[in-house]
Amino acid sequence: MGGAIVMRAAAHYPDRIVAGASFHGGGLGADSPDSPHHLAQKIRAKLHIGLAETDDWMTPEMVDRLTAALDKAGVDYQAEVYPGTRHGWAVADTPVYQREGAEHHWDRLLALFRATLQAG
Repeated sequence: MGGAIVMRAAAHYPDRIVAGASFHGGGLGADSPDSPHHLAQKIRAKLHIGLAETDDWMTPEMVDRLTAALDKAGVDYQAEVYPGTRHGWAVADTPVYQREGAEHHWDRLLALFRATLQAG
């Protein structure tokens, strides 16, 4: 599931979704009316946003828009840039795959799920 879908699902089902993650998601803070960051005020889930260090699909301006919206909405989230990564780093059969980033991605995802899904 892509990062935009995670954010949209969390916004539309705030009483049912308690955790969500995006790894190398694109366009989450796009300059468009349908960008997922506009839904931040509806999100109650705890989020982890894993960002590629180099990503034309999630520029620094988009990251700024996204984090500003999440901050303003009071969303419990972590946004982290994964060093040495490019968009798609977690997909093993692609030329941009980066093992360290992929392993870190799993560590973060499992920690998020332990903290949220086992707590309830």
